[in-house]
Amino acid sequence: MKTVKEIICVLLTLVLSFLCLITAAADNKHNLEVLVVSDTHYEAAALLNALPVNDSQKYEVYRNVNSQGKLSYESEAILRSVLETFIESDTEIMLIPGDICDTDRQDYRHAIAQILAQAEEAGKKIFLINGNHDISKFESTVMFKEAFADFGYNEALCVDANSCSYTAELNENYRLIAVDSCVYGKDGGKVNDSVLQWVEQQAIQAKNDGKNLIGIMHHAIIPHFFGESLIEGSLLIDGYRKVSEKFADWGIKFVFSGHFHGNDIAQFDSKKGNRIYDIMTGSLISSPNPFRKVTFSDDGVSVNTFYVNHIDTTFLPIGFTDVQINAINQDFTSYSKGFFQVGISKWIDSYLGTPRKIADLLDLSPNDSVYKLLERLMPYITDALKLPIYANSENSEANLEKIALLAGAEFPESNYNSVPMLVSTILGAQFAGDENIKADDVEVTLLICCLKSGISYAFSGIICELLFDNGLDSFFDFIGFNPRDSFQEAIAAQLFEDIVFKQGIKKLITPVINGFTSDYYEPADLNVELECY
Repeated sequence: MKTVKEIICVLLTLVLSFLCLITAAADNKHNLEVLVVSDTHYEAAALLNALPVNDSQKYEVYRNVNSQGKLSYESEAILRSVLETFIESDTEIMLIPGDICDTDRQDYRHAIAQILAQAEEAGKKIFLINGNHDISKFESTVMFKEAFADFGYNEALCVDANSCSYTAELNENYRLIAVDSCVYGKDGGKVNDSVLQWVEQQAIQAKNDGKNLIGIMHHAIIPHFFGESLIEGSLLIDGYRKVSEKFADWGIKFVFSGHFHGNDIAQFDSKKGNRIYDIMTGSLISSPNPFRKVTFSDDGVSVNTFYVNHIDTTFLPIGFTDVQINAINQDFTSYSKGFFQVGISKWIDSYLGTPRKIADLLDLSPNDSVYKLLERLMPYITDALKLPIYANSENSEANLEKIALLAGAEFPESNYNSVPMLVSTILGAQFAGDENIKADDVEVTLLICCLKSGISYAFSGIICELLFDNGLDSFFDFIGFNPRDSFQEAIAAQLFEDIVFKQGIKKLITPVINGFTSDYYEPADLNVELECY
């Protein structure tokens, strides 16, 4: 009798276990786990020339530094590293929201497609959409779709004839809508009326099919930091308010974006009370080299952020020195961070040295009077921001603190010795996500002081140009005495102390800096639980 009871217990246990497994399997079908990798900016090692030598005397480790801190020549090795992680994981789907390559060359597209195909050969699926670097003109959309046919287009339910947008099934509960947000040949983004109409049709179809829509697009549709809306059409899509309102009401609750190279999550509630999240992922090839794992379930949406912390240097192009390879192998994270910091110096030269970038943001033409003023002012601002921050008793050359001291003011003490070093810390925190540099922290107060001194020095340079460039310089050089530098510093000190000038700068830049150095919009950026559909 005892044996019969034991047999019955065993059978009941097996039946219950089987039922639990069936239930778990059914539940898992409703779950979705995706890896998100953005802005790979792929440069094919086999197609590149040898590593260029830039500033080799100044930066031995970062001889190939560029103005955006992008590890372009390391991009293939970084991509292969994250793909290895993807293949070895239980996650079955990867999403890439744009800037696949750093060029629209078809041979580069085919080269990265061959690498991505390794994941699909291992049973994984990759879906992608174009970014501003991927397509330079509309005619190239056909070539883009052809090169990346296996990564969304071949299995698409619907492909928009007027863009690279498409829809595809992710599982029985979720459908992807990939939205082309690019204005071909420009950095900025826009969801034009044709694409917007197509998105609405796909949203209606998804609702009829009982599917939850998940979006990927390159440009953001929700502001991620204070003041970003002032440059609408560059980082944010043009007309983002209308688009985010419509997307939310159409049932697109989650959109994965890139472009800015920062980790950030922002949310927006439409007038009808529908919420949409813009989950921006930083560039894979810029410090801190992030990627995300996102799990959708009936209980909620879990977002977790990870980082590439090692690469296989055998995939680097020729030209890397032993010093560089040793630095990469010893601590790739530190190598990447250092590369980014050094790149900020070049960024200041290329972005602030000319009015081009600011003119693009403000939509100014070279014929505008404001453009001409910027053209005259920007080189002076660049020169000012290259000055050392602090005065050195052994060095009487110009520095930013000296201008403040001449005006009877002082800089806060810090370990920062240059503006690029200071900016890279602030910008690096913004890119990393969950930034929390407070308004009274030394980084903010020092940057405001540096900008006040720098702008004062720049305007004083223009004044001296008007005073001295009429032949006085030649005269003073002839007599062996030229007071220009001292005169410029004195004028700068007067501007620094001028209450209207000082308060004007403070009111203009302080809220922008404070809004940029702290996580201005909810929710958290890196690891967070969000509500489900």
